[in-house]
Order: sequence, then structure tokens, then C-alpha cells
Amino acid sequence: MTLPNWTPPLTKMRVFEALYLFNRSFEAAIHAVNQLQRLEFFQNADLPTVHNRLEEIRSETNRALAENIQDYEQEEAFRFGELVKQWERESRDDNELFLRSEEHKKK
Repeated sequence: MTLPNWTPPLTKMRVFEALYLFNRSFEAAIHAVNQLQRLEFFQNADLPTVHNRLEEIRSETNRALAENIQDYEQEEAFRFGELVKQWERESRDDNELFLRSEEHKKK
């Protein structure tokens, strides 16, 4: 799977902010539909179906976006895990060199 070309961390923050705004906007639309239903003015409008369609679209979109985010985060976790392993190896090598030089000085 080809992952998005993001430039974290600023883009990551913007992705979650945009996702929040997306869901907030759907919530506002659903709230408006509920208000229209309570008015009981639009008898011929199938407002419950509109409500359900909005929820379906939001759910499907969130599922797809969450899957994309999950894939990206798995790749990031692996990438950073490799960097940590590399740092640990280098740090261990540096410590071993230091200890050997200290032992050499004692001789």
C-alpha cells in the first residue's frame, strides 16, 4: 500500500484537526435535521432517512480515514522503532569503546 507523503508533526496535527472539523460539521447537519423533524412542518420530507444517510456517510468516511491513519501510524512506529534500535546500538558501541579505553588506561 502506498502511504501518503505527509510531513509530520505539523501535518499530522492538521489531519486530526480537519477530521475533527469534518465530524463537527456532520454533527451540525444532523442537529439541523433533528430540529426540522421536531418542527413537524415538513410532513412529506423523509427527514429520518436524511438523518440516517448523514450518519452512514460520516461513518463510512471515518472508517476509511481511520484505516489510512492506522496504516500511516504503523509505518511511523516501525520507522521510529528502527531509529531507536540504531541509537541503542551506537550508544552501546560507544559505551563499549569507552570501557575498553578505560581498561587500557589501567594497564
